[in-house]
This record gives sequence, structure tokens and C-alpha cells, in this order.
Amino acid sequence: MDRLRAALEVSARMNGIGAARRAVAAMSGLSESPGESLSRLRMKEYGFPEPALKQVLRVGTEFLARVDFYWKRWRLVGEFDGMGKYATGQTLALEKLREDELRDRGLEVFRWTWKDLWQFGKVRERFDRACARAERRR
Repeated sequence: MDRLRAALEVSARMNGIGAARRAVAAMSGLSESPGESLSRLRMKEYGFPEPALKQVLRVGTEFLARVDFYWKRWRLVGEFDGMGKYATGQTLALEKLREDELRDRGLEVFRWTWKDLWQFGKVRERFDRACARAERRR
């Protein structure tokens, strides 16, 4: 990030510098993929509350999971999935077991993929439904 900021300083008079500054300001070193970064931009665009990124969830001292996006108010987990990670049935089965464990611990989970990033209104609807389920559990 320091090198990006330095590059912005030496480029202060170039065309597009305002957009470059906004892009750097929106960056987070916690995003592990372009899809997660684009998800954060879409969330801002669609008025999502700010999530915690790469939240580690524990039950007491026991590690439960590290999730892409987390909204503590609703105990809501959001996961962006590039489908390449599910190339094997075993990987898919392990992810399903992980998600079941999160739900068993009283968390809501919702997911989206690359395709959803271009129709993010549908992701917002899933988020709203998940929040409503969480509110009913209280």
C-alpha cells in the first residue's frame, strides 16, 4: 500500500488521478481475491452495512472458521466463491460441512459467485432475507 500511495504522489498531475486515489482508498489488504474486492465495491454501491473482513469465529477458545465477510449484529456470514475452488467433490463436501457447522452454531450464511457480481441486487435480496431470519431468531 505504501508503494501505491507513493505512486499516487508522483502522479498527482496526471489525468485520472482522482479515480486512482478513490480506488486506492477503497482497497483492503484483507481481500484475498479480485472477486472479494469487487464484492466490497458492490456492497458499498448497494448500501450494505460495513462487514468485518476475514473474521475469525470462535466458540470459546475453539476455532470455528475464518469467513470472508461477517456482520456481527445478525451473526451473518457472507462468502464469495469463485467456483474453481470446488473442482473436486471432496472440496465441495468439506465446504458443505463447514457451512453446516456455522449454521449449527446459530449463524446465518449466504453466498454469491462471479455471476452474481453483475446482478448484485439479487445478492442484496439474499442479504436482506438472511438478516430477517436472524432477527426472527432473537
